[in-house]
Amino acid sequence: MTFEAFQQLILLLKKDSIKSHKLYKLGFDDLTLKDELSQAITILLKSHYSKDGEDMISWWLWEDTEKFLYNDNGDKINDLTKIEDIWKYVEEIRKSPDFKEYVPERAKKITKKQLQELFKQMLT
Repeated sequence: MTFEAFQQLILLLKKDSIKSHKLYKLGFDDLTLKDELSQAITILLKSHYSKDGEDMISWWLWEDTEKFLYNDNGDKINDLTKIEDIWKYVEEIRKSPDFKEYVPERAKKITKKQLQELFKQMLT
């Protein structure tokens, strides 16, 4: 993924999170409405960057902590404070010979009737 695409994705996710938080303060919880969308974004990130890469991105986005990585001795080994830093880090994971392709759990099979009902609900 190019840095520009990654940066846009991160900024949109942050912007959406801020809007959701403001709505929540007003008494409207939109998180349940976006559950499938959040799952889809997670699957896409895992598919591109692996589970480890997606975990790092989620940590970077949502954890309120310093954005540094440390080795076992407590020495700072990576500074991930900027969007470009986390992008470079997860790109290295993706390009690594140890990269593990993400395989989602087997999805439940949808019957033709369930699919028709789903489309009917979407159109109403």
